[in-house]
Amino acid sequence: MALDWGSFTIDPLFFKKRFELMAAESSAQVCLLFDMMVRAMVDKPECVSVKSVSMPNGSVVLKVGAAPEELGKLIGLGGRTSRSFRTILSAISKTQRQRYSLDIGEDIT
Repeated sequence: MALDWGSFTIDPLFFKKRFELMAAESSAQVCLLFDMMVRAMVDKPECVSVKSVSMPNGSVVLKVGAAPEELGKLIGLGGRTSRSFRTILSAISKTQRQRYSLDIGEDIT
């Protein structure tokens, strides 16, 4: 059902498609941001992979993979580094109204 105000008509599907497009663009930007941050932290940046996976509930999971010997640097002492990553994701989630979560593990394919 389109809203009609005289000669001005609004198609609700336009807003839905635009929102989905903006969400896809923003998750790609967040994925690129985390790729740059993670590559800057490790000794072997060529062994790093970051993927974003959209879940059926609308959230996005960032899967960060690295060589097994690099995982300690990404997790940090007592999980401090990974907690910092999650804090950054939380701030991004609030501004973009998109839920993000982080999964750190060995190489992902």
